[in-house]
Amino acid sequence: MKVLVYTESSNGKFKKSSFEVVAYGYAVAKQTGGSVTAISIGDVAQEELQKLGKYGASKSLV
Repeated sequence: MKVLVYTESSNGKFKKSSFEVVAYGYAVAKQTGGSVTAISIGDVAQEELQKLGKYGASKSLV
């Protein structure tokens, strides 16, 4: 199953809850053989987007 998560940012940085929701989404996707796509609205630095990959996001959309 493909999992889509919304990530919240403030001042160009992701909030802790965003990393948590990506990790939970990854756990669900892993059980079903799927992947996680994270959606972010606003201006977020590339290095912040890469952090989502450490928590399991295979794709990030801005």
